[in-house]
Amino acid sequence: MKILTCPKCQSQFDVSSMQAGSNFVCGKCRNVLAVPDAAPVVQPTPVIQPVAAPAPQARRPAAPPPSSAPATVVLSPDEMRRALAAARGGAPEPAPTKAQPKLPPAMEARRAQAAQSSAASRAGGPSASQAPAPAAAPIPAARPAVARPAAAPAGRATPAPVAKSAAKAAAPAPAAPAGRSSRRARGGDDDEGDDRAAAAAKKKSQTLMYAGIGLGAVVVIAGAVMFLKKDKKPADTAGGATPANVAGGAAGTPAAAGPNAKPPVPANLDEWGKFLNMNEAEQMGFAATKRGEATGDASKLKALYDWFSDPRLSNNAVSRKTVAATIDDALRADANLEWANNAKGKKNVYELLRTARQECAKAFNYKEKDEDDVDAAMEKLEKDRWVDQKEFSKWETVVARIRERSKLFDSDPRLTKVEEKKGFIKANPLFKEFKFVYRWADPYLICQQYEVYTDPEEAHKNKERLANVNKFANRDAIIFTELNRHFRSLFAERFKLPELKEKSRILFAIVLWNHPSYVEFYKKSNNGETPADYIRAFYSPPEQKIFHYIGDDSMRSQDELPVANGRVQKGSDQVTFHEGTHQLQHEYGAIFKGKPLVDGDTAVSPRKSMWWEEGIAEFMGSVEVEASKKDDLVGATFAHNRLLLERLKDVRGDGRERNLREVARKWTIAELILPNHNGELLQKSSVFTPNNPSLGAVLFYGRGWGLTHFLWFYDNGKYRAQYLDYMEKVLKDEQGPEAFAKCMGRKNAKDWKGIEEEFEWYWDRLLARPIGWKDEAKSRPWNTETDPPTGKYDPNAKDEDEGK
Repeated sequence: MKILTCPKCQSQFDVSSMQAGSNFVCGKCRNVLAVPDAAPVVQPTPVIQPVAAPAPQARRPAAPPPSSAPATVVLSPDEMRRALAAARGGAPEPAPTKAQPKLPPAMEARRAQAAQSSAASRAGGPSASQAPAPAAAPIPAARPAVARPAAAPAGRATPAPVAKSAAKAAAPAPAAPAGRSSRRARGGDDDEGDDRAAAAAKKKSQTLMYAGIGLGAVVVIAGAVMFLKKDKKPADTAGGATPANVAGGAAGTPAAAGPNAKPPVPANLDEWGKFLNMNEAEQMGFAATKRGEATGDASKLKALYDWFSDPRLSNNAVSRKTVAATIDDALRADANLEWANNAKGKKNVYELLRTARQECAKAFNYKEKDEDDVDAAMEKLEKDRWVDQKEFSKWETVVARIRERSKLFDSDPRLTKVEEKKGFIKANPLFKEFKFVYRWADPYLICQQYEVYTDPEEAHKNKERLANVNKFANRDAIIFTELNRHFRSLFAERFKLPELKEKSRILFAIVLWNHPSYVEFYKKSNNGETPADYIRAFYSPPEQKIFHYIGDDSMRSQDELPVANGRVQKGSDQVTFHEGTHQLQHEYGAIFKGKPLVDGDTAVSPRKSMWWEEGIAEFMGSVEVEASKKDDLVGATFAHNRLLLERLKDVRGDGRERNLREVARKWTIAELILPNHNGELLQKSSVFTPNNPSLGAVLFYGRGWGLTHFLWFYDNGKYRAQYLDYMEKVLKDEQGPEAFAKCMGRKNAKDWKGIEEEFEWYWDRLLARPIGWKDEAKSRPWNTETDPPTGKYDPNAKDEDEGK
């Protein structure tokens, strides 16, 4: 045994079985060691398995072929581990003995041939000048000699693979057969054949040797890598240095320096600098860890968002992705987190609208379209309150308009009176069971009543019901505003009528939901009296208020008549215009007399000349609009003072019945101008229609409208000036039959010769218009033309019955 000590780390190795002049690597410090030239002779270890027959004995002693560089002895991983253990003073773990797999016959033959060639090479081979050419060959079964530690611990045997390798390296070559050199000297064929065989065996043996050396080099490198990894201390976190925690903390410890080690993190870096000092994989790992720690915790997610949103990380791709992912994590945890929605570019529009509603209470008490839109939007935004900037800007504009309107409520004393009038509804026991929505459309306060479904199975319909009542309230506001505008366009200049707001007047209209609601209210306010079926609204001069109802027929469009040019006349709208005209007569009449009405003043002058009051109310109520705009009246164009088809239908009957025409004619001008109130009207009607006084009253309304229409339009307005003269008498409370006759240039209230014939001629032409539909299925409307009749009465012309 010969011991070689490493001068660098003092590890010792037994090199007695190694070839003199060969090199090997120290397993501990990686220093390259050289085997001394004088290698000791050791007792060979018997070979366990048989070898192939030896080659013929060489004439010269066996010696290794010369090489340009000393050979390096390669250690297997097990041998490396044992050498290291021995160098450190520990006993190597014995490698588990594995059964050698059985090789195919061809491979067994090649293995035996390789062993035989190796033995022949050791016994004697070609001369030093005959260097073998490298050739591809299978990996040899036998390994080169392996360096062993100097001594093994007592009581532990040398592992079998190591003993076998040492035995093969130390065994002497077998003797060559006698007589071989003499045959070669004589030049015999046998000698030449033997030499060629020996050369081939040597060449193959060298090829196997070089292949084994290459394989061993790979094993040495792999073992060195494993050794370095085993001795290296694990880092605190994967990837080396770690920045401080988001919430604060010390950075990790950098890895030990090495040939490829990452430079240590500078001590003066802040936590963001340490993050930027990581490679991308380390950054992603750090970010994923922090996101996991913050999952479901809003405060931690906010802290994480703030940390990665720091401007110092603005150009870092991992940071930007983490910011976006953290926002999504936060919104999944709570969809209403303000900071997360703001980071997403969204704003809380619900809070904007809620604040506006609270701060602009008066504007919402008397809602217009903006306030209605806000209420509808708030209901939809109850769950998802966040919108993008474009949508938010749209609502900011709406809120700005509402705030401006709210300022008017704070500065205009008229609106305080609106609040007081609204209080009338709340305090009045007649309306205790009613619900209302309100509309302020100067000079009108409209109170629209509605009913709610109390049956739980129908409660879901209340949302639709409320939408309808808001629509009807808006329609009423449009109608009343248009009525006041048109009334003033006809009469304000003639009678120098000021604006109602100049006289601090606010007009009140209460619109009930349907006929049952109207009847209930009427009975309560009139000592249990039931209204006539044909009365659907009234104006109360003592209370200075309009009361009427919409009607289920209006909701189902059953009160509509189609007319020419794509327009429609709607009965409920005409009633609203009618009662609103009575209110304007009362208000402007008081102003014209210099005594504007005062709230609560119930003194009313006795009614006179009922035909004029009802006739002008029907005249102002004969309106029509585009059929496409009738539902909400938004943007509708009103056509005023048209033929009132509903009144003409009352007189025409079903189109074949002629009796009502003759009954209607009983209301001559002289008879028509006599009644002053409903009592006188019904008394006279009972004479004309004894079995049905109400029918006579209906015909009275039709004839009163017809006379008004005649006085305004006949013969290009031939009598319009006289009519306006009489209107002045009415406004001054000087009306009556004699006053009318005087205005018309007649001798007395019974002298209507000439005018009576003109009126009947005009009346017949009104009745001549086809009305309604051409068939019972109402599939073909007449689309009646509603312009006033043209021409004039000619007493010499042949009388034509245009009503057939």
